[in-house]
Parts: sequence; structure tokens; C-alpha cells
Amino acid sequence: MPEHLTPLSNMPAVSEVRENGRRIVTFAETPFPKMGDLLRAGQIDAAVELEPLLTRIVASGAGTKSIDFISEVNPHIVAAIYGSTREWAEAHRDAVHQFRAALDEAARFAKDHPDEASAIQRKYIGAAGRPAGVTPLMQPQDFDFWVKTMTQLKMLQQPVGDPTRLILD
Repeated sequence: MPEHLTPLSNMPAVSEVRENGRRIVTFAETPFPKMGDLLRAGQIDAAVELEPLLTRIVASGAGTKSIDFISEVNPHIVAAIYGSTREWAEAHRDAVHQFRAALDEAARFAKDHPDEASAIQRKYIGAAGRPAGVTPLMQPQDFDFWVKTMTQLKMLQQPVGDPTRLILD
């Protein structure tokens, strides 16, 4: 993830704080790979991190796991989404379908060969988390949580409309 982009994973936390009136938290958007260092340096007190980086943070001693926050807020949340403009996707349909097939193949491999998948994660990422157990192929309803949360937080400049338009067929 480029450093100037920030993850959307903090939105469930923002939503929880706003819905329940807990305004004692200051949110700082940080790139996922930097969260462990920021915790270790005392620049942030907590982070909403995803696997396998969560496992790496805990293993390094930079932090401890308190709760599975994402699952507590919405256990069926899709936390990572690859996107493009519709114009680009329509002009590169073959590339989009090949990318989806590669993600699906990787998910099947991780499910069928968990030990080997963990070894690959440890080699290239420095830690291995538990398998996500979800399909990388999204359905329109997978956007419901994000659309609701982003609408609540006034992060959308216009209504999303038909969620089936968010996924190229």
C-alpha cells in the first residue's frame, strides 16, 4: 500500500465510537506496515490491524491482542478490497478476470496447504497469521457494511446507488 493511502479498517472503530458516544479516542490514520513501529515507539496506543501483520506485531512484542475488533463489529466484513475506476476495468476486462482468478487460486492454495502458505507468509512478510477462510470474490452485499459506515461518517460525496454496479461482471 502506498504510504499516502490509508486503510479503511479504522472506519468500524470510528463508527463504534460515534454510535456509542465514546469520544475519548483520537484516531490517527496510519499505514498498516507502520503500525507495529508506531506502537513500539509509543506514538499510538492501539491499532486495528489485520493478519498477518497482527501476528507479526504480537510476536515482536510491540503490542498485544486485546480483542478481534473487526469481527466484533461485523464478523463477515471484507477488510481488503482491490478497486479501480469503472472506465479502466471495462477497458481491461481480461486483466480483471485474470487477477480475480489468481486471487481465487491463492485462496484455494492457502486453504488446501495451510502449512506451506504459512511458510510463504513467514518468508515474505515476516509473520504468518491464521487463514482468513473467506473467498476473495466479492458479492454486492459485501459492500453493505462499508456503504452504511461511510454514509454514517459522511465520507461519501454522493449515494452509492446499486451495489451490483460496484463489481465488474
